[in-house]
Amino acid sequence: MIPAIRRVRHRESGKFAWAALDADGNHAGLFNEGGLERWAGGEDPSDGDALGDPVDWLDHPVLTSGTVFAFAETYYEEGSRERRSKNPMLFIKPASSVAPEEAVVPVGELLAGGARIWGEGEIGLYVGPSGRPIGLTLVNDVTMEMPGYEDQDHHLPFLKGQFGFCPCSSILLPLSEWDDHRLANHHDGELIRQGRRTDFIYSVEELWDWLTGWCAPSPGDLMLMGAPRRVRPRLYAEIGTTFTAVLNDRWRLETVFG
Repeated sequence: MIPAIRRVRHRESGKFAWAALDADGNHAGLFNEGGLERWAGGEDPSDGDALGDPVDWLDHPVLTSGTVFAFAETYYEEGSRERRSKNPMLFIKPASSVAPEEAVVPVGELLAGGARIWGEGEIGLYVGPSGRPIGLTLVNDVTMEMPGYEDQDHHLPFLKGQFGFCPCSSILLPLSEWDDHRLANHHDGELIRQGRRTDFIYSVEELWDWLTGWCAPSPGDLMLMGAPRRVRPRLYAEIGTTFTAVLNDRWRLETVFG
């Protein structure tokens, strides 16, 4: 199976497509949206369409412009195997919060107003054309606390959904990367969170069935699976802070605050 693919956009026409990536992260072939399900099934995604010179497809956009459904408190705390709640916690980040992975998170005015801001590196499941998750990516669920909002839970959209508060990788990985996954978060190089598949409270099927029991995710939506447990007290972002999420010791999403 192709190990990873990237969403790309044609520089001139604006048409979207997908690029297969080789082991070094270079484009190794292009295919249309219709090949996504074949890729997810381990088949050759190419449908024979000539999409032109790959050099014209290097302007890759954010992976999604849809709804971001975000679960929280999904990993066990260290030494515990007790569910925090019978039902999962969910919030929604607006599409306007989604940003390319290379974008700087704009926090200057918020910090000047007294906000305390931090990153939470998470796995996001991508909903494919069939209406079900077909791959996954890395996302930084940026969050803040703000003076005047001390009585509100920080999972509310105002504190989670500011512009640029959802940097997202443009790379889509196969769902097999979820199996026995290892996820780590680093703040300026210091480990602050880590977790494994065995620390995850729910199953993917459990969360998906719960979500689709009351709403209908659309193709292109993301389902964030929550941040792993903290291994030290929270660290807050400053101008120039670099936050890194690492999946399975290989895949990385790096966010800079500015």
